[in-house]
Amino acid sequence: MKPDEQETNFGTSRTTITTPDTGAPPPAAPSTETLTPPPIPGHARIAPDATPTVGARAEIVLETDLVLIPDPPALPAPAPTPAHQLPVLVHPDDLEEPEPPGYWKWALGGATLGAIIAALLTVFVIQPSRSDPADATLPASAALDGVEPSRTMEGELLTEADLALARANLDDARVLPALVADTPYARSLYRLSGWPDTDDDCQDARTEVLIAEATGPVEFRADGCAVVTGEWIDPFSGVVLTHTNTLEINHMVPLAEAHRAGAWEWSDAERAEFATDLQSTQTLAVVSTPIDQGKGDRRPDQWRPPLRSAWCGYAVDWIGVKTRWDLAFVQREVDALADMLDTCVS
Repeated sequence: MKPDEQETNFGTSRTTITTPDTGAPPPAAPSTETLTPPPIPGHARIAPDATPTVGARAEIVLETDLVLIPDPPALPAPAPTPAHQLPVLVHPDDLEEPEPPGYWKWALGGATLGAIIAALLTVFVIQPSRSDPADATLPASAALDGVEPSRTMEGELLTEADLALARANLDDARVLPALVADTPYARSLYRLSGWPDTDDDCQDARTEVLIAEATGPVEFRADGCAVVTGEWIDPFSGVVLTHTNTLEINHMVPLAEAHRAGAWEWSDAERAEFATDLQSTQTLAVVSTPIDQGKGDRRPDQWRPPLRSAWCGYAVDWIGVKTRWDLAFVQREVDALADMLDTCVS
């Protein structure tokens, strides 16, 4: 057998190794004592009485049994995934909110249906008809259109008659190219160094206005002569006021504007009467301090209420005061008032 050839028998593996003849003397035995180790499974064992010689065979016996492990069975190829089961990439913006559980779906559906029924009842049952005489305080056109009807600065509903009168007075207004007073304006000309008590009940004109325009009971000072707290609604801004240190009594037509428009020709008594006019609810109004300062002595062509829904009442009252006291207008003022009257709803 040529070198490096091997013989193998299954069961007990036997390997034959041929030592080539190199002509060199055999190696000396390391010891005369022979040790026989116990067989170790899986290791080769050389017979102890075999002395290798040149060209001789050395037998190596493997002390283990070979166990043949069969190949694992082949796994079947996976079936292709149906197209309708393949994952689909969805953009996050396309995701919908999860539907509520069945009970809540029923509840929400019932709420929606209830809202629809309530709306139908409101239109066809609750709302009065246009010819219903019981709707005298709320014009039918405003009720059906869902628009809040216009009110005066005192909160009273404006009727068609009120608006017709305001438009007629504006058409007949005395219009001048400019409003110029021959004598300069001074507040002292209107005797308003302090609010007068015209009926001698210890409550001055300012207190009378606060009592009249409060939305509920007011709290007086200990002597009962002055109001301290209460509730008022600023007609120009809708702000709720509760303390007298945050409000002012505002002249619908400012004193300086009235002076330029003709009051400069009046007597002292007439000017004082105008300044504390309690006979008409259009003359004086309770407003917040910032509104009073912003309005100043400006005309409607120079200032309008920040609350658009107040434009109509503001225009009606302004026209009413100037008509009552025969004060003059300028054309820009008339145009602004006519524009605000167009916002009226009755």
